[in-house]
Amino acid sequence: MKKLVVLISLCAFMSLGFAQQKIFLGGRDTELNGIPAALLQKYKTSFLPVVYQFAIDPDDKIELRPDLLRKEIERFFPDRNAAGICVLDWEGNALVAISDNEPGTPLYEKAKNLFIEAMNVVRAFRPNVKVGMFGINRVDIYKRDDAWVKKNDKMLPIYQASDILFPQVYHYYPYPIHDANFDKQYVTDMMKLMIAYGTKLNKPVYAFIWHRYFDGEKSIDATEFYNHTLFAMQTKVSRRGIDGVVLWTGDEFWIGSKYAPVVSEQGNMSSEEFRQKNLNLYLGLMHKARNGN
Repeated sequence: MKKLVVLISLCAFMSLGFAQQKIFLGGRDTELNGIPAALLQKYKTSFLPVVYQFAIDPDDKIELRPDLLRKEIERFFPDRNAAGICVLDWEGNALVAISDNEPGTPLYEKAKNLFIEAMNVVRAFRPNVKVGMFGINRVDIYKRDDAWVKKNDKMLPIYQASDILFPQVYHYYPYPIHDANFDKQYVTDMMKLMIAYGTKLNKPVYAFIWHRYFDGEKSIDATEFYNHTLFAMQTKVSRRGIDGVVLWTGDEFWIGSKYAPVVSEQGNMSSEEFRQKNLNLYLGLMHKARNGN
């Protein structure tokens, strides 16, 4: 717990207007088991608490459970006066309801209002904690046209109610299925739209990136991951870029599931050794991309 408090406390001193792009490791504290604080310090990385759906809408019925949400927030921020950042990860039927229905329709309005209410629950419970929703941006790696923008525009009321925007910009398929130019165009288009939203609403933008291909098949090649991160961090709109990136921990689920590709990668390493190996590699690549070398 002491290590967790130290890591979370780093968030309390963050200046959202600071020029250098930030790097976070996002997840639940259980996903930090065996990860030394020195590893995050090495890459100037802060821990970013993520509240998963089991503590928001556990039955996926588009119903908010404030009691569970408060309980999870209290785990991360025991002190009512604690300052920091947290992310709410509500990806189930509620997000589908917003994405697949039009503003003004009952299902859209219900889900949209619940997303906003969830963030307000956090603010009322921990007034000094900044909050935003994970990955509500609508991704299309093949076609980014006016219809794609319109679908993303549906999220604007939620972005307006957020303190920070947390889009996901995962790497979907390995080279050469999609080459570097394909990946760059997809990442650049997504980041430009999110930067535009951030500028319009005066909100910071932190992009979630994962070190596995989207379906979890295997870890991303180091060169591909570096390129992907660099594309996100170097995208600019009127000289403004994103404010930072978040590496989702993610490996705990895959290790625990005994998923074949992950088991093969892990070999004889313990879970802690395996996680540390991945974090050393991918946080190092993010750090390198941030420094532009």
